[in-house]
Amino acid sequence: MRSWATNSDELRQHLKEKGLSNQVVGLLSPALDGQQKMLGIRWDTGSDSFQFDPTAIIQAVEEVGTEITKRKILSISARIFDPIGFLAPIVLLLKIIYQKLWEKEIGWDQTAPAEIQKSWKMVMTSLIDFTQLKIPRWIGLSEMIISHELHVFGDASETAYGAVAYARLQRRHEEPYVVLLTSKTRVAPLPKKKVTLPRLELLSSLLAVRLGEVVKTAMQIHHWRTIYWSDSLVSLGWIRGEPNKWKPFVRNQVETIRKFSQPEWWRHCPGLQNPADLASRGAPAPTLVTSTLWWNGPIWLKEDESEWPDSPNTLIPQTIQFKIESEARSTTVSTTAAITAPTTTIEWNLDRISTWNRLVRRTAWIARFLRRSQGMLRPPGQEFMESIKQDNPIQPKEKIASLLPIWDQRDRLIRVQGRVSLALRDRNIEPPILLPAKHLVISFLITDKHESLLHAGVKGTLSELKEKFWIVKGRQQVKTDWFACVECQKLTSPPFQELAAPLPLNRLHQAQAFHITGVDFAGHLFYKPAPSRRKAKALTSVQDPTSTDDPNKEPAEELLAEEDAPNEAPLAGEETPTEEDIEIQDIPPTTTKAKKTNQLKSYACLFTCAVTRAIHLELMPDMTAHSFLFALRKFAARRGPISVMYSDNAQTFRCVD
Repeated sequence: MRSWATNSDELRQHLKEKGLSNQVVGLLSPALDGQQKMLGIRWDTGSDSFQFDPTAIIQAVEEVGTEITKRKILSISARIFDPIGFLAPIVLLLKIIYQKLWEKEIGWDQTAPAEIQKSWKMVMTSLIDFTQLKIPRWIGLSEMIISHELHVFGDASETAYGAVAYARLQRRHEEPYVVLLTSKTRVAPLPKKKVTLPRLELLSSLLAVRLGEVVKTAMQIHHWRTIYWSDSLVSLGWIRGEPNKWKPFVRNQVETIRKFSQPEWWRHCPGLQNPADLASRGAPAPTLVTSTLWWNGPIWLKEDESEWPDSPNTLIPQTIQFKIESEARSTTVSTTAAITAPTTTIEWNLDRISTWNRLVRRTAWIARFLRRSQGMLRPPGQEFMESIKQDNPIQPKEKIASLLPIWDQRDRLIRVQGRVSLALRDRNIEPPILLPAKHLVISFLITDKHESLLHAGVKGTLSELKEKFWIVKGRQQVKTDWFACVECQKLTSPPFQELAAPLPLNRLHQAQAFHITGVDFAGHLFYKPAPSRRKAKALTSVQDPTSTDDPNKEPAEELLAEEDAPNEAPLAGEETPTEEDIEIQDIPPTTTKAKKTNQLKSYACLFTCAVTRAIHLELMPDMTAHSFLFALRKFAARRGPISVMYSDNAQTFRCVD
């Protein structure tokens, strides 16, 4: 063990006897009073208490000089290390100075105003009184405790708000005592005029609840009885009321408070006896060191619970009740009178109309009749049209609010301009007409446009429609009508997935390769005959180079063709082919392309094994039965006998059979 620290004299003496000298320098050892902890607070193991030595901070304040900038103020003030919140009132004074610097928009290296410098120096020089401060480390929690309670106080002022937590413990056969656990402070948000004092009191209550939850989690004391205190009857009235009754700001804070506490956990205490008052207003070091209210809580907290102050709901003054109700949500009472006028509904009978053109013609006839008879047809959506006619603003929650609808006085239609109104004006294009969704007339219009575009897709149809019309939920409507088009469904429907037939038994039994065979022809294939080198040399020696008409030319070519022709032996039991039989060298080119390139045709006889899927190819000059017999003979001689053969029953195969 290299370094150690303890508040036990026996353990300290035992370690020294073992030769383990204390090597903790300037941090925990009480023997090194001359050494100072960098962050301020150190643990005095002799008295088992926390102490604060501000000597280095005061020395830095004296050496700062006359030019006190914002950077120096923050740098020196940040040396006060108070993670638990024992010195929260004096730290709050520094926080208020920080806020004033930011509010006045003082630069980092700019000299602070004189009043801020004076306030800061007074706060920092008063830290010398903390040398007398000793804060007990142990709160006395042991098995001897028979009663343990957590009390959290909250308070607010116009500049800040804060919360303080205390532990009320009682040993067996002894009086209760109160110990400071922790505290938390916050400055009021800017601008301060917009946040009223009752709302700041409510924020202090919220801070008290959160501080209580932090203490319970850190000390694992969730089973302790918890009581929250506030000196504001207005905030208590909000907490004890129904959250949905209040305006959004108060409702949100009350919902959070009610999430971690119950209304019966909250009590009222007098403002002068609230220790959180020091955490909301701040206090200099001399006042804080001698304040028993801060270190031990109010005096009545050590007494019996019957002596604790409280304010019941029935004794709330009228002025306080008025402040409480000022945050209540306003209730609007509206009276509507409806006058029903007898109207005649026009039956359009749209189910009897099948196309858009028929609907247009029928509507034209009806409009002509009404115009001539001086009749009037009340258009649907009259209220919405009247609102647009009068240029009334549309609620943002409306779906067409972003389309910026306008009223066309000439055509008596609603048009939409959106964000491209300037482009439409420059190009002399009328804005599209606004049309509703899920209407039979709209379906007729979409179907007519879809068919006029030769059954275009959803994107194409919608793009064409947007040139003149803007249909609400147009893509869904066009897609619905596109699915209803029979022609499109025929072209876009997936093919039927039929199940394949079972394989025949011949393909499933184990057999030798090509024992079960399928046969078919492939081709035609073009080939170009090439003369042999020996015959070409003989022809060159015989031919006269000076003569253009050589009588021996034809016999030479015939001799060359005879040499290049394949040797084919006649089948057993078959007559020898005569001169009339067609040989591969005698096949004349039959296509124009073959004549130009001197190419000849050939075919491939394809033999496949039905079991192993092996393939055997035989080249044939044509697809006659005679050529197929030669190919079959070669195949059987090389692959072995065949038991079953499958074919497509072509004419060649039937002749062989």
